[in-house]
Amino acid sequence: MAHSKSYLRLCNRLTSACCRTGFPLRTKPAANAGVISKGIPMKLRKAAYENYRGIRNRVEVDYGDTSIFVGRNDAGKSTLLRGLDLFLNNTEALPDIANAFSDSGTCCIELAFDGPFPPITIDESIPTTFEAELLLDENNQLRIKKEWDTTKSQIKAVTYIRRKSFGNDDFLLETENQLIARCRANGIETQKANDEEFNNPEKREKLRDLLLETGKEVTYIWEKLPTTGSTRAKQIHDQVKSFLPSFEYFRADTALSEAEASIQRHFRGIASKAMVEAGIGDVEAKVREVLDSVLDEISTKMNQVLPDSDQVGSSVSFDWSKGVNTGFKSVNEQAALPLTFRGDGFRRITMMSYFEYLAEEKAGVDQKMIFGFEEPETFLHPKAQEQLHDKILGLENSGYQVVVTTHSPIVVGASDASTISHITSAPGNYSVEQNLENLQSIADDLGITPDNQFIKLFERARVLVLVEGPDDVGAFNYMAELYKAEKRIPLTFEDQEIVLVPIGGCDSVMHWVNLNILRDLDKPYYAIQDSDRDGHNEPSPTRDKLLELGFTETDDFWVLRKRALENYISKRALERLIPGIEIEYDEFTRMKPLCGKHASAVSLGGKKIVDRHFQSQTFAEIEEAFRSPDGSDEFINIYEQVCRKL
Repeated sequence: MAHSKSYLRLCNRLTSACCRTGFPLRTKPAANAGVISKGIPMKLRKAAYENYRGIRNRVEVDYGDTSIFVGRNDAGKSTLLRGLDLFLNNTEALPDIANAFSDSGTCCIELAFDGPFPPITIDESIPTTFEAELLLDENNQLRIKKEWDTTKSQIKAVTYIRRKSFGNDDFLLETENQLIARCRANGIETQKANDEEFNNPEKREKLRDLLLETGKEVTYIWEKLPTTGSTRAKQIHDQVKSFLPSFEYFRADTALSEAEASIQRHFRGIASKAMVEAGIGDVEAKVREVLDSVLDEISTKMNQVLPDSDQVGSSVSFDWSKGVNTGFKSVNEQAALPLTFRGDGFRRITMMSYFEYLAEEKAGVDQKMIFGFEEPETFLHPKAQEQLHDKILGLENSGYQVVVTTHSPIVVGASDASTISHITSAPGNYSVEQNLENLQSIADDLGITPDNQFIKLFERARVLVLVEGPDDVGAFNYMAELYKAEKRIPLTFEDQEIVLVPIGGCDSVMHWVNLNILRDLDKPYYAIQDSDRDGHNEPSPTRDKLLELGFTETDDFWVLRKRALENYISKRALERLIPGIEIEYDEFTRMKPLCGKHASAVSLGGKKIVDRHFQSQTFAEIEEAFRSPDGSDEFINIYEQVCRKL
C-alpha cells in the first residue's frame, strides 16, 4: 500500500505517545486522578521574564494548573523553572543570571496570582484585604516584581507590588497623624459619636470611598516594598511574602538519594515530633543528669588550672533527630540493596513518590506549594514514563500547580493540548508559544518518526476502534473471546481485522491530533470512551465533547454507561481474587483513587486495577456487569455497532 502524506502524518503523530515496543500509554482525564481538594488560595497565572539568563527581551508566560514546556536541548526550558525558584525560594542570585547579550545588568521577573486571596493584617492587628487596600493590578491579580542588579557586589532582590494609586491624593503608606490631617482636609470625621477614634483601616476606607465617588483619576504604579524597617510598606512586604507559595523544585541534576538534605530534614522533623509524643523529655532529663555529673567533674579539674577569666562550665544539648537516618532498601531473594545501589531510573521514581507523598500529606492544610519538575522522565523506561504522567495528574488533582519541562513523547502525548507550550530560542530571540493548534513543530523537536509496527497495524485494519488505553484494548479483546466461546457472538474483533487502538481520552493530545488525521485516512473508525459521569442523572463530559467534534452517538461512538471500564469489574470477582478484601463502590465511584489509597492497594493494583483484574473475571461476572437496566447486554450493543462499520 502506498503511504499518502495524511497516512504518514497519522502514523507520525500517533507514535508521539508510544514507546518503541508499540504500546502507547493510557491517558486518563484529570477527573479520574483523585478527589479534588479545595486547592491553594492563590494560583500563579502569569509570569514575565526580562534580561534573565537566555531571555533578553520581555517574555510573558501563562501558567495553568499544569504547565508542560517542550523544546529542544538548550532551548531554555529550565530557565522558567529556575526563575520561579529564584523568585519564590529566594535562592542565591549569581552574576551570570543576567542575559549575555544585554547591555543592562538588571534582571527582572514578575509573577501574577489569581485569587481568592487570604485576609491580610497590615497595621493595628485589624484584618483587611488586598482588594480593599487597592493592592491588585489592572487584571485584579496580585502582581509582584523582583529585580536583581548583577553589577553590585552583593546581589539582592528589590521587591515591588503593582497597585492602584490616587497620585497626589494617595494615602496608602501614610501614618496615623497624616491620615487624620487628610481626613479633616476632606471633611471626613475621624471620631465616632462616643469620641472613640475610627481606626486607621476605617479612615483609609472612608478616604477611598470619597475619592472613588468623586471620580478621582487612578493610575497603576509599581510600589517598592522595603525589606527592613517598620513602615507600612515593610508590613505590606511581610504580608505578601508570607502568602507567596514555595517552589518544590526537582532539578534534572537533583541528588537521587534518600540522603538528600531536604528529605532527611523532613523525616527528622517527623522523628522529633514522635520522640516528644513518646516522652523523650524524661529520657533526656536522665541522660542530662548523668552527663552533667561527669562534665562537672571534668570542669572542676579544668578550672583548677585555669585563670578566673577563663573558667568553664558544662553544657549539654540534644538533637535526637540527628540520630535518625531514614532510607529505602529493595529486598530480593539474594540481599537487601540500599537505594543508592539501584539504577538512576529506580531512584528517580522514588524521588517522585516523595513529592507525591508530600503533596498528599499537606492536601487541604498547607498547599502553598508549586511543584516544578525538570525532565523527570530521564532514565525512565517508557512504561515508567506513563506512571510518571499519572503522578503529575495526581499532584494537580490534589490542588497543586505543577510545572514540567520534558523531552518525552509519552508525557507530551498523554497531556491535554492546552497545557503544552513550545519553547524555541536563538541568540537574542527567546520564544514561548502557547495555545498551540498545530503540534507539528513539537513533534519535530521531539524527533517523532513513523514506526513500522504501527504502519503494519493500520495497513491490515478494516476498522479502527479508538479506546482510551492499552488496558482497554486487552479488556475488550478478552471479552470478545469469552463471548465467542459462549456462542454469543460469531467472531472476535481480531477475527474480523478490527483493530483496537489506544489513543487516550477526549482531552489528550493524542485524541485531538489523531482525530484530525483519521478523517483524512480512508478507513472507518469507531470510538469507545469512558463516560466520566458522577451519577445516573449527571451528564457525560465525554459525550458532550464527542458531539461537539461532530461525532454521532451510537453511529460513531459509544460512551460507557458506567463511569469507566474499571467500574465494570465485579465486586464478587474482587472478593474471589483477593480473599478477605473489604471494598465498597458503585457504578460511578472513582475507582483509581479508591484503589490507590485502599489498604489492599498492592493487591488491587492501584490505578492499574483494569490491567490487574479485568481479564481474570469469568464470563458470568462480565455478563452481569454489562447488563443494562433494560435487560440488554451493553457489550453486545457495542460489538454490533462496531461491526456495522465493516
